[in-house]
Amino acid sequence: MLARGRIRTSTRRTHMDVTTTAYTRYGVSGLASLPQVLLKLLELYDDGDAPPRELARIIARDSAISAKTLALGRAVDAQGRRGDGITLKQAIASLGPDMIKSIVIGASGHPILLRYAEPWRAPLQKLWLRSLTCAHLAELLAELAEYPAPHEAYLGGLFHNIGQLELGGYAPDQYPNLLAVAQDGPKLVQLELGHFGTQHYDVGAELIESWRLQSFIADAVRYQGEPADKLRDAHPLVRIVNVARGLASGEASRPAAIEAALEFFPHLQATRLRSLARQAVDRVAEDAHELEVPLEGEAAAPATEDKAFELARRIRNVAILDGISHPLTAERGPAMLEMVVRCGAEVLAGAQSSLLLIYNAGHDALEGVGTGLAGEIHLPVGTGASVAARALSSGTMLPSTEAEADDALVVADRQLLKLLNTPAMLCVPLVNGDVSAGVFALGVARDDLPYPKEQMALLAQFGARIAAAVPSRHEPAIEPHAPNGGGDVFFQHVRQSVHEARNPLTTVQNYVQILSSKHAGEAWAERDLKIISEEIERIDGILRRLSDITIVPKGAAGAVAINRVLTDMVWLHQTSTLDARNIGVQLDLGQDIPPLPVDPDGLKQVISNLLNNAVEAMPEGGEIQIRTRAGINVNGQMYAQMEIRDSGRGVSPGLVDMVFKSGASDKGEGRGLGLAIVAELIEEWGGSISCQSEPGAGTVFDVLLPYRHDDKEHRESL
Repeated sequence: MLARGRIRTSTRRTHMDVTTTAYTRYGVSGLASLPQVLLKLLELYDDGDAPPRELARIIARDSAISAKTLALGRAVDAQGRRGDGITLKQAIASLGPDMIKSIVIGASGHPILLRYAEPWRAPLQKLWLRSLTCAHLAELLAELAEYPAPHEAYLGGLFHNIGQLELGGYAPDQYPNLLAVAQDGPKLVQLELGHFGTQHYDVGAELIESWRLQSFIADAVRYQGEPADKLRDAHPLVRIVNVARGLASGEASRPAAIEAALEFFPHLQATRLRSLARQAVDRVAEDAHELEVPLEGEAAAPATEDKAFELARRIRNVAILDGISHPLTAERGPAMLEMVVRCGAEVLAGAQSSLLLIYNAGHDALEGVGTGLAGEIHLPVGTGASVAARALSSGTMLPSTEAEADDALVVADRQLLKLLNTPAMLCVPLVNGDVSAGVFALGVARDDLPYPKEQMALLAQFGARIAAAVPSRHEPAIEPHAPNGGGDVFFQHVRQSVHEARNPLTTVQNYVQILSSKHAGEAWAERDLKIISEEIERIDGILRRLSDITIVPKGAAGAVAINRVLTDMVWLHQTSTLDARNIGVQLDLGQDIPPLPVDPDGLKQVISNLLNNAVEAMPEGGEIQIRTRAGINVNGQMYAQMEIRDSGRGVSPGLVDMVFKSGASDKGEGRGLGLAIVAELIEEWGGSISCQSEPGAGTVFDVLLPYRHDDKEHRESL
C-alpha cells in the first residue's frame, strides 16, 4: 500500500533497509513543488475543464507533482493493469482532471512553501532546475542512443534528485544547510550519511520502488553516482541517467560524463554530446521562463514566499468556487441553477439580487428562470440591444453603467433593473468553451463597479461552471420536486448541499492561520490576512443560514473499492487539514474486501464528514485510527466494516444516542448536520452506523456497508 503523509499502514517491507525506510515514510506527500508550477496548473482550471495535454505538459516539468501523479495513478490503476507498468500520461488519464486538481491543492499546503519558505527559496529552485536539466538530457541522450523509451529516460532524469526532496520534507529546517555546503556528489553524500545514516540516492530509489512501476527507474536513481567501470553491463536506462546526471552537474563534471557516454555507447560522438548539453539548457530556459522561475545568475523573479502567498489566495478562490458549485454535482434543474447563481452572486460579488437567463437556441433568445415576472423575461439575442443580449453575443461581462453613460438603456434593461431592484447591474455571460448557455445579471450599486480584476476573473470562472451545468436541449430537465410531489424535498436537498459546500473553507482557513503565524508583526500581512479571514467567516455565515434541514437524494450505485477511496480521502485531507492540526492517521486496511454497491461520491462525503468530525474533536491535535474489515456476518447478510476512531474530547453523554439527528451537536447552534447526512446516506445503501464515546476518551464510529445492494423499496414491499 502506498504510504502518504503521516499515514501508517500495516504493510511491512522487510527487504528494505530499515534506516532508509524511516526517511520515506512520508511518501510522496513529503515532496515539495515550486509554487510557480502549482499556480500554472491551477490556471488551467480557470476556464473550466483543464486540457489533459496541457496538464501533462506542466506536470512533467515538476518532479514532485509527477511523483504524486504516478504514485496515485499506479495505485488507482493497479486493479486494471496487474503487473504492467504505467506512464505519466496513463496516470493522468486514470486519475482524471478532478483528482489532479485535488493533488495540486494538497501540494499547495506543503510546509516548505508555507512555514519554511525563506530558507528553502534558493535550494528548491536549484533542485528544480537540476531535475529538469537532467530530465531533458536523459531524454535527448536516450534518443541519441536509440533507447526505445525516451519518456522513461526523461522520468529517470526528472527523479534523479527526488531523494533530496524527500529528505528535505523530513528535515525542512536542517537539509537546506547541507545543500548550502554541497548541492550533489560525494561531499553531499558524506554529509547525508553523517546526519541521517543514509544517502539521497537510496531514499529516492526506495520511494520510487514503492510505486511498483515495473521499470528500472529506481535503479537508475540508486546508481546514478557509481563510476563508469561499475556500470558497463547495467541496463541502458541506468547508464543513460548516470551520464545525464554528470552532464547536468556543470562544466567540471562534463568531461568525465562524456567519457562515460562514449564508453557506454561507442557510436556516439563527443561533439554531439556537447551539443546535446546545450540543447537541454535551452529547453530548461524555455520551461523556466514560461513558469517565471529564475535561472541561476538571473535577477530574482518574485520570491517563492510571495508566490506561496499568491498560491494561498488562488486556493481560497478555488475552494469558494468549488463550495458554491457543489450542489450542481447532484442536480442541474432550473431551480437549482437559480439557487446556485443567487448564492454565488452574494458570495463572490456581494450582489443584492440576481437573475438567471438561459439561452433558448430555437428562439434565439434569453429566457428568465424563476417564478413570477422573472419567468416571463424574453430577450432576443441576434437582434437584441439589451445589455444582457450583448454580453452573451460578445462573451464579455458588461455593466449597465456603460449603457447609461451613452443614454442607451433600452426598456428591457430598465425592466431588468426594476426586477433586480438596484440602480445598476453587471451581466455575466455563461460561457464554457464553445458553449454559450445564457447570462446571469447581478444587481449592484453604481459605486460597486468596476470590480477588481481578480473578482471579475472569479465571476467569469463561476459563469463557466454554470454554463457547464445548464442541461442541453436534448437533456431532460430535472424537476425540483420529489416523485411524490413533496416540493420541500428540493429545498431540503439544497440546504444539505450547501452544508457540504462549507467543507472546503476549512482548507483555506488553515492556510490563513499558517501565514498569519509566519508573518506576525508585519502590518501589510496582518491587514490582508485579516480581510481574507473575515471574508471566509462571511461566506461561512451565508452558507450556514441555508443549512438547517437535510434530506439526502439517492445516488447512483457503483462498484466501489472502499480501501482505495479511504486512502485517497485521507491523502487529500493530510496537508490541508490534518498536518496543520498536528493530527496523525493510522490506517489498518483489511484485505479481500469486494467492491461495494454504493454511490462513490456519497462514500467520499461520508468519509469526509467523519474525518472533519474527528478533527473538530481534537483542537489540540491527536490521532485518528481507521480500520476496515471484510466478512462481517449480520443475520446472514455480509458486510464490510469501516471503523474511524479519534482521540478527542468525546461526545456529551446526553448526545451519544442523538448524534445522527439533524441539529444534534455540542458545537453550537446550526451545527451537527454532517452526521445526519452520513447516517441517511448509509441507511440508503442498506448499511448501518453506530457511535460509542466517552468524555475525554475519544469517539469511535462503526460503519457497516453491505456486499450487495438491498433495495429499500423492495424490502418495504415484503
